Order: sequence, then C-alpha cells, then structure tokens
Amino acid sequence: MEPQANHSWGVLGESVRGTSHVRSGSPNQDSMGTAFGNAPADYLILAIADGHGSPKSFRSDVGSRLAVEMATDYASRFTAGTQGESLIFIKNAAEKLLPKDMVLAWRNAVSEHFSRHPFTSGELESSQQAAGSPGADDPRQFYLAYGTTLLLVVVSELFIIYLQLGDGDILTVSGAMGAVESPLIRDETLLANETTSLCMENAHRMFRFRFQHLQEASPALIMMSTDGYSNSFSSDADFHKVGPDLLRILRTDGPQEVSGLLAGWLSEASAKGSGDDVTLGVIYNLGTAAANADASPDAARPAPPVP
Repeated sequence: MEPQANHSWGVLGESVRGTSHVRSGSPNQDSMGTAFGNAPADYLILAIADGHGSPKSFRSDVGSRLAVEMATDYASRFTAGTQGESLIFIKNAAEKLLPKDMVLAWRNAVSEHFSRHPFTSGELESSQQAAGSPGADDPRQFYLAYGTTLLLVVVSELFIIYLQLGDGDILTVSGAMGAVESPLIRDETLLANETTSLCMENAHRMFRFRFQHLQEASPALIMMSTDGYSNSFSSDADFHKVGPDLLRILRTDGPQEVSGLLAGWLSEASAKGSGDDVTLGVIYNLGTAAANADASPDAARPAPPVP
C-alpha cells in the first residue's frame, strides 16, 4: 500500500505471504484496507484482518477481505454521519453500534459470497477431515469457513477510535522518547493459537474498544499488525522497538522510503520468525513526529525493524 495522506495524518502498509504458506501453496490469509473522508468530514481509517487459515476455515482469505471491506465502509459511514455531534455521543454510539454493524455486514457479505460460490466437494472433504468441523448442512459452516479477526482504527481531527476482535497488535508511539503503549486492554482469553473471531456467536460483544479525545496527547504513530509479525520476535520488548524504529526512519527518510522497504522487512521477519503471513499498517503524524524528534544531527540511522 503506497503512502497516502489526509491533512497531517498519513498511512502506509504492506502484507506479505508467509514463508510457510509459500511452501504449502496456501494464499495470504491477511487483508488490509483504508478509507478517507474529506472536509467537512476529515478522517482516516485503517483496517486489518487475519483469516484463520485452518482446514475448518478454508475460505478465511475471502473472509478477511470481506471483513476489511465491511469495516472500512461502515466506519466511514459512521464517522461522516456523526459530524457535529458531541464527543460523548460519538463515543457511546461507536462503542454500541460499530461492532454490531460490522459483524452483521460481514455475515451478510459471507452469505452473499456463499450463494454465488457454494462450497465445492473438495473444500468440504478437506474441512470434514478436521476434527470438530461442522457438516455442510450446519449453518455455522458458512461463518466458520470464512473466519477472521479484525482490527480497526479511525482517526479524525478530534478523536481516535480503536477496535479489535481477536489476536494481532495495535500499538502507539508518543513523546520525545518514543514511548510505546497499547491503547487497548489485553484480552486474557487469547491463549496459544485460540482467538476470538467474526465467525463466533455474539462476536460483537467480544470487541475491545477505546475512544481517545485528541485534546489528550496525540500519538505520533499508530502501528497495527497481524500476529504473524509479533510472533516473529523473541520477546515483547524486541517487538515493541519496531514502532520507535519506524518513526525514526519516517522522520529521517520519509514515507516513500519506508514504503519501498516494508515488504522486504516483513518477508525477512516471517522467514526468521513465525513463517506466518505478516501484515503491518502504520498511521503516522509527521507534524507531531517532527515536534518530538531528536534534533541531534549526529543521531545514527536506525536499523530496520526486523527480528
């Protein structure tokens, strides 16, 4: 994804097929998409989804693509439609409506895709060999086959909305020292390879949510990634260095340079680490970044953000 900007905020990103998927001939199960609004509804939206890729979720590459399409569409409608409302109204409406609307839209999109492309005998045979997989006559099969996570960030002039269902990471980088924080509370139900998903009953109740008023300190960078990236690092501490490194490279070399190198960095991370598909999206505010930059002309060029 080439760098794009909306006033002071910009976005870039890349998704690479994991080395294990290349060897097995499996498609990239990750998806990423953006949306922009122009005055008077200025906003930037980034969504990332990670299809489960298991035998039971044999269409999760399609499911992740549909998740990103529905999320960016409904988040755009919501953000444009709440212009002029109070921040407390927007916060409450976003927390209550966005998860429900996105889950319902995804399920409708999955049903429509299935009606045009019924499961093949080969898909069903492979799926039913997986223990615990529903049969073809079980309506849960529609959604399980397309199962995916979803991460969404909406940035406007006045607020940021963070939403996440399932694994993956959203991190912010702020301040002159590049402080790294997670804007969302940790989901303690995510253990090993288990994750919450759009395919689950009551999925809208499982989203994590935060509304940040931008009278608070605005982050210079928001980093969103599928779990294939964080799992490629030996520790959380090493992974948390990625955001500050990216911010420094953005300041010194610019978005086009980072965009051109990102695919290579992510492919290297997958090869050295998880072997999984890796997707990384970055929302950056170079005005804030410049204000917080180290003014030393002798500062060393940062290393690329790989394990």
